[in-house]
Amino acid sequence: MSVSIADISELNSVVDDLVTDIKAALKTKSIKRRTKYRGGFSSIPFASGKLYDSVRKEIDETEIRIYTLNYIQELIYGKPPQRDGVQVTELEEWLAIKGLSSFGTQIAENINTRGNSIWQEHSGADSGLLAGILENGILNKDILENIKSKIQTSSINELTERMMEKFRSAA
Repeated sequence: MSVSIADISELNSVVDDLVTDIKAALKTKSIKRRTKYRGGFSSIPFASGKLYDSVRKEIDETEIRIYTLNYIQELIYGKPPQRDGVQVTELEEWLAIKGLSSFGTQIAENINTRGNSIWQEHSGADSGLLAGILENGILNKDILENIKSKIQTSSINELTERMMEKFRSAA
């Protein structure tokens, strides 16, 4: 038996709430950061809104998918030091959006040698940006249980309806 989870309005509602929670975290949750020159500080990772706008869901017969720009990984785990990892033009665009006038080349060099400010604070561990939503890189147990419950309830309801249809046609 195949259940079409795309038709489950309660499941859609749960996943919509999940997308809303992710977007709220991106727009309002402060992340601890650290840099060599500034020391420890916290800030909200919302600048251009591109990441926020990228969060969306897809539900079909077999999967529930949440999409975001890959950049979310750098906000959760930081960007480790990498040779030529940050492009100056992208950094300067980001600085302009934030209303900062700074030296993009020097900041890019700092990120490439030390990692971004999230990496410098958390060393690749979870920054807590999606705490309550993600645990160890997967959906929170309560969210997963809620989704599982909605799918099971729908499956039982569909099975019951099919059995009732067969019973009515046999009578």
